[in-house]
Amino acid sequence: ERTKAEAAALQQDVIDLGRLCVLASNAGGRALSQEPEASRAGSIDGLMKAQKKGRDGVRRYTLQLLAASGLPEVQAQLFGQLATEKEPLARALMIDALAAGSASGGVDSEALEAHLMTVSLLDPSWHVKSRAAHGLAELRSKAAIPVLIARLGAESGRVLDDVGAALTSLTGQDFRGNVTLWQRWWKENGEGFVVPEKAVVEQTLADRDAERRGTTFFGISTESNRVLFVLDLSGSMV
Repeated sequence: ERTKAEAAALQQDVIDLGRLCVLASNAGGRALSQEPEASRAGSIDGLMKAQKKGRDGVRRYTLQLLAASGLPEVQAQLFGQLATEKEPLARALMIDALAAGSASGGVDSEALEAHLMTVSLLDPSWHVKSRAAHGLAELRSKAAIPVLIARLGAESGRVLDDVGAALTSLTGQDFRGNVTLWQRWWKENGEGFVVPEKAVVEQTLADRDAERRGTTFFGISTESNRVLFVLDLSGSMV
């Protein structure tokens, strides 16, 4: 019992440290964005070198710090590195950062869209493909809709879920992984279609979800091949 208690305490410490690392990375990014221009270039250069040499979590938190700055010059450097980056999780983080910061002007949105559609969606790593789909949804890319529909027929599991979610975000339609229905809808509506704002789509989907709750149990639906359910049976939850 003592060993179990110590293990549980250690696990909680690891979780707490992870949260602190995320908070520290985001705070560091905000601090970097407010640093005087005279010294900021040197700080960015040092951090870019550090993340290239770093390993595992240290590197990811450094990338997160750079991304949290939202600086155009950081965006430009991350985009330049994306094409040659070897670590899948780092590529995924860069995609998230670039899509989230696209409005800063550091990267041409059309160039980013093209890379996500022609390179990242075909990446060997499911992490990268999933983040690419999410990134295209964040960019509100109409050009990505037929590309994502085409990917539905080639994907399975988690990536299929995420590509379907990206299509739903871009269109407000919810055909999940049904390629035939997506193709038919796009053929009938694609020519004059205008991608709605993200907030509008989210509200529409929330309204639909609220209507479904009365007739479904938890509303869980997924195309994944492997699913893990975690049950909390601790004293506070029983």
